[in-house]
Amino acid sequence: MPKVWQKIKNLSPLQRRLFKKILNFIPAKTVAFIINQPNLTDKLFKLANVVDSTSYNNLYQNLIIQWQENIVKNGQSIVFPSVDSVEEMMLADQQHYLMDDILTKVDRAAMAVSLETRVPLLDYRIVEFAHQIPLSLHRKNNQSKYLLRQILYDYVPKELIERPKMGFGVPIEHWLRNELRDWAENLLQEEKLEQYFHSKPILEKWKQHLSGKRNWQYQLWNVLSFMSWLEEQ
Repeated sequence: MPKVWQKIKNLSPLQRRLFKKILNFIPAKTVAFIINQPNLTDKLFKLANVVDSTSYNNLYQNLIIQWQENIVKNGQSIVFPSVDSVEEMMLADQQHYLMDDILTKVDRAAMAVSLETRVPLLDYRIVEFAHQIPLSLHRKNNQSKYLLRQILYDYVPKELIERPKMGFGVPIEHWLRNELRDWAENLLQEEKLEQYFHSKPILEKWKQHLSGKRNWQYQLWNVLSFMSWLEEQ
């Protein structure tokens, strides 16, 4: 976050708007072809969404929200925690993203197959200790998780630590364009969406996603999940 803010805070409002328009205009496939690094492509588009942030706190809010547009009819604005430092962002993530998203999904997936899971790094004594570690030891020499890595080097071969991060994502982007397309299009009919949403920005993102211009998998999945639940009710 500090690195991103340092890069954009000195840009003029005109430069920010111009950068955002140019990047959002270029098809994702073209950007991916030029860069040839999928992760960097995603980061560039993420940067385009936050480049017009007006403050450190505003930058954080823009990063964690998925729909920049107001798509919910008669909806109340979500009040996000106000943050002015990296430490406050870490605490907000711990109190909200960790509990309401990451741990929730792990628990549901595990209990669905009667599997007991444990999260040893969230032992309260380790969490309390982690809160006392200065930021300079969380990231040092441009290396993340610095202190944890130093400990692991004594027990785990380095090649198992120094490698790209591997998540547990599923290919929603591909599914929505292929296997789940009919299911999604049935739920994204304008008359259905208009019950609760402003359909125009949603359908525009759906069109861009199908064409490959952009990857809006997460934004669309949120809407589809709600619409699927609504239909079941």
